[in-house]
Amino acid sequence: MAIYIPRLPFEIMAELVARVVSVSRDLSDLSEGGVLGTLMGSVAEEIGAVERRIQEFVDAFYFRGTGVNLDRRLNDFPAGFPKRRQSTPAVGGAFRVTRSLSTGTTTVAARAMLVSVSTSPTTQYTNVSAFTIDPGSYTAVSIAFVALSPGAAGNILQVGAVDTISRKPNEVIECTNTQPLLGGSDKERDPELRQRAERWVGSLALTQNEALEAIALNFQASDGVVLRHARMWNDPDQRGYSELVVSDGSDMIGYTRPAETYSGQLTTLIGTGSRYTFTVDGPVATPPVLTTAGQVRPRSSYRLQHERNVIYLNKAPQFTVTPGDAWSVGGHEVYTGIIAELQRYINVVCVAAGVTVRVVAPTSQAIALTYNMVSVSGSDLNALRTQLNQAIVAYVAGLPPGAPLIIYQMTRAIAPLSVAQGVVNLTFDQSDLYPGSPRHKLTLRLSDVTGR
Repeated sequence: MAIYIPRLPFEIMAELVARVVSVSRDLSDLSEGGVLGTLMGSVAEEIGAVERRIQEFVDAFYFRGTGVNLDRRLNDFPAGFPKRRQSTPAVGGAFRVTRSLSTGTTTVAARAMLVSVSTSPTTQYTNVSAFTIDPGSYTAVSIAFVALSPGAAGNILQVGAVDTISRKPNEVIECTNTQPLLGGSDKERDPELRQRAERWVGSLALTQNEALEAIALNFQASDGVVLRHARMWNDPDQRGYSELVVSDGSDMIGYTRPAETYSGQLTTLIGTGSRYTFTVDGPVATPPVLTTAGQVRPRSSYRLQHERNVIYLNKAPQFTVTPGDAWSVGGHEVYTGIIAELQRYINVVCVAAGVTVRVVAPTSQAIALTYNMVSVSGSDLNALRTQLNQAIVAYVAGLPPGAPLIIYQMTRAIAPLSVAQGVVNLTFDQSDLYPGSPRHKLTLRLSDVTGR
């Protein structure tokens, strides 16, 4: 509801006429076309314009403005607020890259490949980071690609749609997406910008759940990727430990890489009650393996700080630890891209003493859907199912981590497309579906949608 509502010119005119008549009954030339009526109409228009400008100012102050008025209001914010977002690129896809030989090592530099969909060749995609294909293997999997052109047009719902390579190393012969590419968005609209602005104001305290979620949603990585979803999860069994579950609109596949193995020699004894500190390649996505003197340390013998890339080793009676013992840490996965950058930012700017906040990708919870469709006579059923399947997958992809799939809400959301394409009735065999925890995100592949 608006706080200030400007009057319309005819309302102002009526009030002016009433005032003039109350002062002097001799001034009666108020009919349309009369001199006094014309003058008073001009005054009413000017007063109406002033009141509309006042409304714009008041609405902008309370983030109710639109367009440039909202932008001007947000220009008063400190530099930490990123203002209106422009279009962002689609990313992900969990690409599979195949080469023609299995001997030797093939190293592909970041952005060394350009691929596209043959039916839409103007939108191209490139690999986000460098990757290797090791000896004995023909393929590399779970490789993240990003669209060179930002915008929702870069999103790809169909698995295997990427079928054209325009730039590659000589030995690479095939590249395609094994998952949808999502997260591409057009220029931010007023409602979305207004919501971010309100959350940003709430984030100034830095450490509350709402604040950390707002920081994640306002964060932009060095490659231009932004997040669509962020949700804090507080561990009820481990005080002071929380996870910030984030998603760019995709399943966040391809945001990890194999960790480098760190190694060395122990330089001091580990006494009772003391700790030995090891640096780990990170941010850690999966548990690393710690070895000292050729023996694998059990997880219970050390504390891992995933977000700060550190292992603290306690003295364990079952191990003899002496100076000169060799040690190594490796065999795990580490986060890359926006997850790693956001983690570093939070470590430096936001986290209070005694608090651990770990930025993680959501745990994927695959689902399957079956629907029954009744369409108007003469409809192309195959084309109709294809469009519905894509709309259903896109809707599920837009669900944030921890959010359930409410069937009636999805049916209502895709109803405009259904009706426009000739669907008379649409029902699903499943009831509402719920994620296993706030850290889980429901995911749906096109191959898991069946229409009848």
